[in-house]
Parts: sequence; C-alpha cells; structure tokens
Amino acid sequence: MVKFKKSRILVLGDAMIDEYMCGFCDRLSPEASAVPVVEITQRFFRLGGASNVAANLRSLGMEVWLGCVIGIESGKFLTMVKDMKIHSCIDTSAYRKTTIKTRIISGNRHIVRVDQEDRTVYTEHDYSKFPNDIDAVVFSDYAKGYLSPQFCKDIINKYKNKIIVVDPKTYDYMKFRGCTVFKPNKKELFMFAGEIKQGCDSLTEAQSLVYSRLQPQYQVTTLGRSGMSMVSADNTIKLIPNYSNFEAIDITGAGDTVSAVLTVALCSGLDIYRSIDLASFAADIKVRHLGNYSVTLDDFKSYMPRKLD
Repeated sequence: MVKFKKSRILVLGDAMIDEYMCGFCDRLSPEASAVPVVEITQRFFRLGGASNVAANLRSLGMEVWLGCVIGIESGKFLTMVKDMKIHSCIDTSAYRKTTIKTRIISGNRHIVRVDQEDRTVYTEHDYSKFPNDIDAVVFSDYAKGYLSPQFCKDIINKYKNKIIVVDPKTYDYMKFRGCTVFKPNKKELFMFAGEIKQGCDSLTEAQSLVYSRLQPQYQVTTLGRSGMSMVSADNTIKLIPNYSNFEAIDITGAGDTVSAVLTVALCSGLDIYRSIDLASFAADIKVRHLGNYSVTLDDFKSYMPRKLD
C-alpha cells in the first residue's frame, strides 16, 4: 500500500475553470457546411490548471495553499476551491478575466474548445498571503501571466531550501533557475532548446541543452505514450516507459497529475525514480477518465513498483 507523508504544499500559477458540455452528435447544421450539432445531455465543471494540481494534492491528503489571480466575477471558482478545503492565497482583479476553458464533447470525442482568458502579465502579487512553513512549491505555468519572471525569482529565493517542482509553458523558463524538478513536455522542451540552438531536432541534445542552461536538480520530460525521460546531475539521460499502454480516453490534466504526484512522492522522501514511477502510474489512472480527475490513495492500491534505477 502506497503511503505518502502529509505535507504542506504551495501551488502557484495560472488557475482556471474547466467546463465540460457533453452530449451526442448525429447530424450536421443546415446553417453552415460540415458543422456538427451536439445535443447536450450533461454539463459539469472542474478546477483546471494550477487549481487542478491543488485539487490532486488535496485528494492525496496534503495541506495545500493556492496562489493565482482571477476576475472579480468568479464566485464559482472560489466556491470550488473552498469545497476542496484548499487554503486561498488568491488575488482578485477588476482588470482581468477568470480563465474558463469550455469543451464540447460528443461521446469521448472533443468537438471544439472555447477559451475565455487574459494573458497580460500580473505584477500585483500579495506576498503576505503565502505561508512560511511549507515543504514544497509547485509552479503551474499555463502562460496566462501570473508567473512573472521577478515573482518566480522571489519565490524561489524565499523557499530555496524546499522542494520546487515546475511545469513550464513560456519561453522565459530561466525564471525557474534554482528549481528541484523542471518538467516540460516534449513540445515545450524543443521550444526551449530552439532558443539555445536553432534547428535542434534530437531529443537527447534538446534535453542536454536545456538542462545545462537551467541546471535543475532533475529535468523530467513527459513524452506522452513513450513515457518520461530524466536528466540528473551527472548528465545521464534515462528513459522511463509508461506504466501501461492503456488507450487514453482523455489526456486533459494528466500533466497536472504528474506534477502533483511527483511533488508528494519527493516530499515523502522517495527517490526520483520511485517518484517518477508513481507519477506515471497516476497519469495512467487519470487518462482513463473524461475531464480532470483527482487521483486518490485508493487508486494506488493496484500499484506495483517497477525496477527503474
């Protein structure tokens, strides 16, 4: 049975509401060419982005603080956070919209996604809201402006002796220098490597370039169905395969799940290999569910450790 230490974790980043409108489609609109008509039978909401990371951490029994910025209209978001018993370090702004991603789904097929968002850089963070006594920080960057370069540098300096896990999105990834785990996906990795060396098309070279520039303790690249690849201080690269080859129903939020479980495992004193293995298992559980899904301790009952180191 997997046991995690109850840890105190601060999640900072771009939070949002994920809205799902589900139904069935059996005809095309007569008003436009090849436009499907979806008859909605179900509508539900989930915490998304940084708040999905926080929800996963709470579901695993952690004490969690969430720092983000939302519009003044978003009472729904605040209610969802309160219902999850997540401590609020949330700023509200009359000049910003709360990010809402609306997905229209027929069966298990996404028909279209509609986004409401504001990407302007936010600079009015209230540092007094953040707790001093924590075990880890998770940066969840969705390129919506909350994680400004100076803010990230200030937070990393404040919590420099803590575990710091980063899920990056923007070109200015150097703002995360000093982190414990830097976790881009494959597309992001090549974007970052291309800033260092134009035309880089080798996964191994891309990983080495970004690792050498940023110098985190560990760099973990998520590779979709191919698993994860890790670079550590001795500059060796290790490929860690997916936990299973299950055909994904929905990959939405899988990266958030990986960030959460990696953080919890490291806070529990597990080594990086076991932490990645647990995160891979959790991602495998998540992609079997439509929409964002918060993994639970019960989900880990069928976990069987693999030899990875």
